Amino acid sequence: MGNAKPSAVLALSIVLGLSAAGMKPALAQDASVGIRGGLNAAYTLFEAEAREWRKVRGSPLAGGTFAYRLRPGIAVQTELQFARKGWAAAEGEGGIRMSYLEVPILLRLQRSGPFLPHLLIGPTFAFEVGCSFDEMAGTGRIDCDHPLVSLDRPWMDAGVMAGGGIGRAVGPGTLSLDALLSFGLRDVIREPLPWGAQTNLALSLSLGYTVGLGWLRGEGR
Repeated sequence: MGNAKPSAVLALSIVLGLSAAGMKPALAQDASVGIRGGLNAAYTLFEAEAREWRKVRGSPLAGGTFAYRLRPGIAVQTELQFARKGWAAAEGEGGIRMSYLEVPILLRLQRSGPFLPHLLIGPTFAFEVGCSFDEMAGTGRIDCDHPLVSLDRPWMDAGVMAGGGIGRAVGPGTLSLDALLSFGLRDVIREPLPWGAQTNLALSLSLGYTVGLGWLRGEGR
């Protein structure tokens, strides 16, 4: 995988940051930024089913969010978040942990009102930043790039994310609770394993808080 993985993640983070910081004041009135945190429940879909020895893997979810309003009730929402996926063994040893920086690019449809219900849907791209196997045969956790394993896998996953949530104005910003389901579309393990292709599936429940970019710049205070 070489240096392509960390370089791509760094470049993406810089582009997202410069895009938000460089907006003209007029455009900033329709933009908002914030933070998000919650829980992620990940599962792996196997081409050949093997439910008896795997289960859901739970982990924290954390990151930032940026949204731009296109028109009343319609916005584009982009996020940069850390999420762990993979699967855990139902009994005994085994399992895999795959850590990603995930970038969903979502269309947000929102109704006005005191509780601001909204729907979210769009593509998501996940850049791997870590991978390891759980304890196996008394060896302890082992990295996927260890010479004894050297697991062949793509450095980026891609899929579709959809869900919804509800928000409410709190102070200068908006507090929102979101539930999102992401469907991976790529085989994340390219080895010729007996259970075939493996794709990521994850359900997240998170709480976020956003404020207008104009407010952060001191406009309207």
